[in-house]
This record gives sequence, structure tokens and C-alpha cells, in this order.
Amino acid sequence: MVEIFSSIESYLNSILYPLNWVMFILIIGGGLYLTIQSKAKPLLKINKAFRLLLSKDQSQKGISSYSIKS
Repeated sequence: MVEIFSSIESYLNSILYPLNWVMFILIIGGGLYLTIQSKAKPLLKINKAFRLLLSKDQSQKGISSYSIKS
């Protein structure tokens, strides 16, 4: 019984292993293609995105984590 499962596993690995590389190449190639087609606009605005993500809005009301009493 174990021999049957190991032979099935080796057969499936022989089929699926090359497909891993094909999928890897397609994903990287697709990303590069879309980056070129969009003229790298998302990459040009990444600085602004991180600035907005990491900045704190001073006008926002809320509870400070230091003023919470338990």
C-alpha cells in the first residue's frame, strides 16, 4: 500500500514540478508587463503612500493609548 502511494506521489511530482517554474515565470513576467504598461505609476507614488500611511492625523479625535485606565 505504501509503495502505491509513493509511486503516485513520485508521478505527480514529476508532472507538477516543471509547472511550478512555469507559474513562477508567468507571475514575474506578468508583473513586469503590467509595470511597463502602466509606466510604473504605482512605483512613482509609493513615497506619498508611505507618508500617508505612517503620518498621524492631528485633527482626528479619539482615545490616546496612554490615557486608557484599567
